[in-house]
Amino acid sequence: MAYFIKRANLTDHNPYNIMSLTQKQQEVQDLLDANVNLSEIARQLGVSRSTVRTRILQIESKTDVRKDESDGDTFKATVPNELRDQFRDWITQHKALKIECDASGIPIENVKQYWYKSEKFSLMVRGGADINVQELMSNHIEEIKAISPYRPALAEPYQGGNCLIIDPADVHIGKLAVKSETGNDYDSDMAVDRMKRGVLELYRRAAATTKIDQIIFVGGNDMLHIDTPNRQTTAGTPQDTTGMWWDNYTLAWQACAELITALSEHCPVHFVHCPSNHDYQSGFHLAQTVAAYFWKDDNVTTDVTNAHRKYVNYGNCLFGFTHGDGAKETQLPNLMADEAKSAWATAEHKHFYCHHLHHKIKNAYQKGVKMEIEKEYSDVTVIQCKTNACDVDRVNVEYLRSPSGTDAWHSRKGYSGGKKAIEAFIFDPVLGERDRLVEFF
Repeated sequence: MAYFIKRANLTDHNPYNIMSLTQKQQEVQDLLDANVNLSEIARQLGVSRSTVRTRILQIESKTDVRKDESDGDTFKATVPNELRDQFRDWITQHKALKIECDASGIPIENVKQYWYKSEKFSLMVRGGADINVQELMSNHIEEIKAISPYRPALAEPYQGGNCLIIDPADVHIGKLAVKSETGNDYDSDMAVDRMKRGVLELYRRAAATTKIDQIIFVGGNDMLHIDTPNRQTTAGTPQDTTGMWWDNYTLAWQACAELITALSEHCPVHFVHCPSNHDYQSGFHLAQTVAAYFWKDDNVTTDVTNAHRKYVNYGNCLFGFTHGDGAKETQLPNLMADEAKSAWATAEHKHFYCHHLHHKIKNAYQKGVKMEIEKEYSDVTVIQCKTNACDVDRVNVEYLRSPSGTDAWHSRKGYSGGKKAIEAFIFDPVLGERDRLVEFF
């Protein structure tokens, strides 16, 4: 969901009681009046897209007018009509508040609650109490389904190839990092760019070496950085952020839609959602939106429930996916055996992919015994070669790298050594893992 500003002509007249704009805001407004899209505005002014979006929101707060407007992206999302209606009701039902706001110059949409005092009553009024998020999302999903493009199954999908797992872990769209403070820059535009470039490059490299007949695209895992309008995680931990929450939500689902569309032109794609700690609610809504968009696509299947662990059986292989903030690592082999009983009994190659830690750790478990295989440090990656070669009841548990930059808190604590990357894995349906690919940033 995203908000877009109406392009008001500020030079000829001032019908909207528009407050004066700063020079930088006026530069953006002039380009909007000339029908220049957001990306081109950023290029001409020499700033990031996030900066342009921030200035547009500042203009919006002064103009107090809105209109849906596309910036040229492939996909377009809008605010559900129900949400707009509730904001409109808030204004019309609280006439005294509107009169007071107009007199004092306070934007009424910024008022979340107020006291009303008369001779007989002293009332506290809160806004938004009637908004049903679940109902709004339900309506939003139906709207997405309505624009879902129909695509029949591929005429002759390739058989006898390999499975490609592409796992853009912990992208954190909306995270802010500033190089002068953390040693690296990171914002929403960089997050989406790395995700797109990484996924497409990994597929290109995989397809160049082997035939791919199935792709597993892993989503969730803190794809969004925050879960509340107050720039906090689900648990309420404050975060350094860039952009508005609805803008980042739109960027995330559009990026997933574009990538899955591109990949599914070559072979079937299975989208798996892993609930996570930064965006437990928003991530679930994001996954539901992606599933709704591909509702009519016979080449895309989805698993977007809120189950914390997901399993996929491919030939002689069993894959488990989880964020990594729930069950302990040592519990995962037994959980896999219990939660995926039928596949466990027949699969010879078992792998559990975890996230959350942002750096590489790989261990193997066999009959309760842990074998350390690989661990990444700030200056070296240690690989242990002395492991049991027998795969019977052996489960490889692996934490994946993240493409996201290091924010201020992690930099201060010294958690800054992990290599930034997106990883992919190629599996033969009989022989198991045959290759792994990494795209570093």
